[in-house]
Amino acid sequence: MKKELLAPKYAREFMCTGPKCPEDCCQENWTINIDTKTYELYQKDLKLNALVMPHMQVNNSRQTKDANPATFKHKPVTGGCSLQLANGLCKIQKEFGEKALSATCAIYPRIYNALGSDQLISMSESCPEIAKVLITDPVALQLEFGEVNVWDRMIFQNETEFNTQYQERYHLLQGLISILQHRKLSFEMRLFVCSLLIPRADTLLQQLNSEPDSSEANPSEADNSKQSMKALLQNFYTLIDDGYFNNQANQLNNAEPSGLDLVILQDLMTEKKQKNEFSLILAKTLLSLGATRSEDLNYETVDKLQALRSQWLTPFEQEYPHAFENIVVNWLLQSLFPINNIRLADGWLNITTRYLLLRTLLTGVAAFNQGLNLKTATHCLYHFGRNLSNSGQLKRLLLELVGKGQNQPAAFIRSLKL
Repeated sequence: MKKELLAPKYAREFMCTGPKCPEDCCQENWTINIDTKTYELYQKDLKLNALVMPHMQVNNSRQTKDANPATFKHKPVTGGCSLQLANGLCKIQKEFGEKALSATCAIYPRIYNALGSDQLISMSESCPEIAKVLITDPVALQLEFGEVNVWDRMIFQNETEFNTQYQERYHLLQGLISILQHRKLSFEMRLFVCSLLIPRADTLLQQLNSEPDSSEANPSEADNSKQSMKALLQNFYTLIDDGYFNNQANQLNNAEPSGLDLVILQDLMTEKKQKNEFSLILAKTLLSLGATRSEDLNYETVDKLQALRSQWLTPFEQEYPHAFENIVVNWLLQSLFPINNIRLADGWLNITTRYLLLRTLLTGVAAFNQGLNLKTATHCLYHFGRNLSNSGQLKRLLLELVGKGQNQPAAFIRSLKL
């Protein structure tokens, strides 16, 4: 069915390429959950039951079995879904249609979020088609309301309560997107400005949190509180137009290097090696840096990383100047940062660490291949999304950054090399 949603351009135009996909989601050794409603459907429909029962296994996880009582089995050799046909199509969808798919299969790669009274859709870069569009389409993240195909049994979240905090965070989300898409500045400069904005916005929200809610205040007080984030953002827009941040960036380039890059490289070296494409990407990166042992890592390695980026990744960034912008803005929409993060610094750390991780991997692969083309970059991006972007490894890295005092925006700023 079709539903009016707030959606970026790429989501309004998305069509699964199915068998033409270079590495479709059915081929991956992923857990394919069967949600409760789909499980009940499989139990009631005898013909459907006869098809799926040999391919199902009971979910014994205490944490997830109530929501997902079963999963689909994998093929023993390839690790793909046992219901995928040789031509790449799904046997359930072929014989019974999309209505018989589980929520996981029907919804992926879509991500739905309630945004006030509206529903927002974004998509995961772990899908090869989405990864390619994010790199190539300059207007992929153009947000508009439009009709989008949604799963017939899709249940949307209830609308978000519009309290004072929510409104301020909503204004901040809009402001961050505006700054990140301000193409008169280099993308690093845009990240720099956002990193300066986050602590100021965090302080402002803490102040608002200590004040009475606007619903309990008199009208004039409520109006003032609603304008505070807007006023902060307007101040930053003015400073951008006046070139104020250029002077700060020049001073920053003379500062001591950040330890953030080094911590990230150390973490990548300890990533558990698996027999998959992401491990190959990681191996190429470390080989390019001459860092095959932990003792090889030092600040000279960080300097080499920056030099390799200038030599091998920068030409690709010039060819696709909006790629990183699209990827980072897409992460904002997926996570609804800063709306879903109580502490802005934590949410921004997640975004910026992912950016540095991806930039490091693309630099390493570009150096290894002595150049980077669209096919290879797309391949790296969707494997990054599948293996690291939302993984336990990333969570461990974030905790390590906190423990080593590298979790503040200032540490990220020094890694930008403006």
